[in-house]
Amino acid sequence: MITGGVDIAVNIPPTDVQRIDSTEGVSIVKSPTQRVLLLALRTGGDGPTADPKVREAIDLAIDKKIIVDTLLQGMGTVTRTRVTPGNVGANESLYGVSLYDQERARELLKEAGYEDGLTVTMSSPSGRYLKDKEAAELITAMLAEVGITVKLEFLEWSSFSEKYQGKSFGDIFMIAYGNSMFDASLALDRLKFEKAAGETDYNNPEVESLLQEAEKNMNLEERAQQYMKAQEMIAEDRPYIFLYQMDSVYGVNDRIEFNPNLNEMFYVDEITLK
Repeated sequence: MITGGVDIAVNIPPTDVQRIDSTEGVSIVKSPTQRVLLLALRTGGDGPTADPKVREAIDLAIDKKIIVDTLLQGMGTVTRTRVTPGNVGANESLYGVSLYDQERARELLKEAGYEDGLTVTMSSPSGRYLKDKEAAELITAMLAEVGITVKLEFLEWSSFSEKYQGKSFGDIFMIAYGNSMFDASLALDRLKFEKAAGETDYNNPEVESLLQEAEKNMNLEERAQQYMKAQEMIAEDRPYIFLYQMDSVYGVNDRIEFNPNLNEMFYVDEITLK
């Protein structure tokens, strides 16, 4: 990038942003994406995350804003939904906000019968997403502060994908989902019972009904309202604990005209010389 070997470089780490941006002839271009990093929790079975109080405690124990502000140096936005602005059905009341209350997290664990703490398993990719390993380690440390011990497993992407496809994760796994359709239907699809079975085991009949009805509703305003209501219920049920919407950070040669897309795709006809 700096020596001129490439015109556009992707996934510039926060530690290199200032160095590249201060180099003559190249600039940093930042853009939000459709991709949201989240924790997926098993809501069924007899594991600890089947208890909604435990899931809420995990949510409240994690300071997502600190992760964005320090680890990512501001290159992300906290959220309580996967349907971010720019998508049909986005619920903006859940965007740009997060919950954090470690004292309440401890109270919830006590109410759930875990006054002396508990242990959960968590699987995370390593090197797939920007600072994913560091984020998982920081989350593990935050959970330890309220009495939750995390048995953290790091996997290369091929091994992670194999477990993902086989739905063989334990209590929690960390993943980032994008949305190339710009529509809530894709973002919420994996929370339908048929697809959630064996993964998060999420099964809320009211949410299921809203998602099924919205898929076939031709009234766009009604459809958006159905998705917005479903997101509010999902945020309370917590089959997912949403961490943050990820930004893409590009290094771009100053002779190139380049405007990033939310879906992280490159369209060659839109990349031109100035």
